Amino acid sequence: MIVKLSLFNKIITTCLQIALIPLSFFLIIFFGCGVKCSDPMKIIAKQTNIETERLSPTQMKEDLDYLIQVIISSHPDMNFFKSEKDFAKKKTNCYKKLDRDLSLEEFFNIVNPVVNALGDDHTMIYPPKGKCPKQQYHYAKEIYQDIKGRETISNNTYIIINEKKICILRFNTCGSPNEYHLYKDFFKKIFTEINEQKIDTLIVDIRNNQGGYSGNSSELLRYITDTPFRQYENATRKISQESLAFYENCDINLLVLLKKDFDTSSLKVSDSGELMPGTFITEAKYLYPVDENLRFKGKTYILIGPNVFSSGMLFANTAQYYKIAPLVGKKTRWKFSKQHVGDVIIGTLPHSNLYFMVSTTVFIVSKLSGKSSTHIVPDYNVSRLKFSASKNRDAILEYAIKLAGKTL
Repeated sequence: MIVKLSLFNKIITTCLQIALIPLSFFLIIFFGCGVKCSDPMKIIAKQTNIETERLSPTQMKEDLDYLIQVIISSHPDMNFFKSEKDFAKKKTNCYKKLDRDLSLEEFFNIVNPVVNALGDDHTMIYPPKGKCPKQQYHYAKEIYQDIKGRETISNNTYIIINEKKICILRFNTCGSPNEYHLYKDFFKKIFTEINEQKIDTLIVDIRNNQGGYSGNSSELLRYITDTPFRQYENATRKISQESLAFYENCDINLLVLLKKDFDTSSLKVSDSGELMPGTFITEAKYLYPVDENLRFKGKTYILIGPNVFSSGMLFANTAQYYKIAPLVGKKTRWKFSKQHVGDVIIGTLPHSNLYFMVSTTVFIVSKLSGKSSTHIVPDYNVSRLKFSASKNRDAILEYAIKLAGKTL
């Protein structure tokens, strides 16, 4: 299936590939100027269209002030990975270096170490897409216009090989909360077809899955398990004015969204039924298999590899922990911790228009390994095998088919 990605999707894909975004569900916030206000709608403001090629010290310091403001207001635990003192030291040194006009790239190179000092791969600032603030401004404008219109469901494809009774599902992304109904319909369509054609082997290929909304991947798990499960135990979530602004502007009811996966009794809700800012611990609910007549009862194998990330890793971990299906392939490049940071928000700085990302939630997940942080290792490790001679076939897929007692 050929997919025409919008500019927004291309940038998000680049972010996932370069900056390694681990997401438990993927949220976008398009920030404007650093305005403190009680009205969430005012958080979304116009970016500055700077005509000059370089940024002034005042503009850069205001950008840094805003970035730090959002990190402090939205991050669930500033000491989660490293000491907050390291962050404060780098921040002080950064301000000292912003004493003259700088290019966009020079500004990024000075600010980047400050954000990296947190040691959180989910909280970062991205390299500039444009060569100057004016070019960067146009990228920012296009992203904002594209937020509601992005579509990911068509990135996932499947093929049924009737004569072999095999279905190969390329589950390449977990999508977004807005697409939940699309993913729900997509999986129902697949498994209705699988069951009608009496397919007995399902291969779910997540080797290119780098995350998205875990609620969508949970919907897939419901078709291939016969026991209740949950992808995380609980979550410490920081709800800020910035995140509330995003949900309101994207027509998403955050409380309704959270109720699908969590016990929300600990959340602070106003008399009018609106969520209030604060830090809360929410217990995850157990999810149940679909009805017996829709559930897949054949053999299932899940293909993993180095590029699996974020909610893709969470999906693989859940399948392995609950023994839903064996993992086949190569271990993940990134480590997976019992404490898994996610629910990121993404925005832009008011003058430079550089993109940044901040974690808002710490998840506690169930892991087979007792170690705090490990790679996800497949049950059948075929890392020593190389691709087949034919460019259209690969050894990992062929190995999974062989495990099912079949050949292509």
